Amino acid sequence: EEEIIEIIGDRIYGTEETVWSDFYNGSGTSLDVKYIVKGKVEVVSGLRILGGLELYMDKDSEINITKNGYLIALGSPQDRIKFLGKESVDGGYWKGISIMSNDMKNELDNVEVHDAGSEIMEGLQNKTSVGLGGANEAKLKLFSSKIVGSGGNGIYVENGADLVRIDQIRFHKNQGPSITMAANQVQKLNNATGMEFIGNGHNGVEIVGSALFEPNVETTWPALHFGATYLVSGNLGIQSGLKILPGAVFKFAEDKMFGVFPYGY
Repeated sequence: EEEIIEIIGDRIYGTEETVWSDFYNGSGTSLDVKYIVKGKVEVVSGLRILGGLELYMDKDSEINITKNGYLIALGSPQDRIKFLGKESVDGGYWKGISIMSNDMKNELDNVEVHDAGSEIMEGLQNKTSVGLGGANEAKLKLFSSKIVGSGGNGIYVENGADLVRIDQIRFHKNQGPSITMAANQVQKLNNATGMEFIGNGHNGVEIVGSALFEPNVETTWPALHFGATYLVSGNLGIQSGLKILPGAVFKFAEDKMFGVFPYGY
């Protein structure tokens, strides 16, 4: 008989870091407990999630990392951390994870996020499984993870936010673009090996209207694998040096332009 533990939306704050982990019995095997998260969990201080924890997210629930909080979810290939919709429905079942904090500790590693993106989370512009707010220059490191079945984006990085590192991410069956970001962030994809784009609304990276401005640096944009492409959804202003590597493919929304301005090349 499966036990159920409900986690009710609340604010997590304290001087110490809060740790969520699976229940184990004395012999080290995980007990059969199902964790169901309801409502909005606001992380005002630090939250660390340990490997193997599976959270079932109730309808329209969400996890919000506020500007003073941080989230560290470090799974492993054997013990992945999973955020799952209590049900799997087209268009997403729960809202997602929003990050409004610029703490360098924010990290998702060996994490799976399924069936989020049901509604736009407060402080963001789009439906997305994982969203980084631009106003506080939110930061996130993202490794060896999988984002599946979002009602909107897989990841939405607002202009001003920073995807510090991204590597080995698989995007499957998200209704919107796999990743949306501003021009200054695209260079982060250079070190990303093993990015996989399958069955998304746009397989690849949407670049929103923005300016590339990295003075005294030549920025490089890579080609995307798996036949993935860049989707230019707003006007791009190139205001510093840009080198585009062979094989990169750009698709433009109607009437959008790629402008190379003074100081840009």
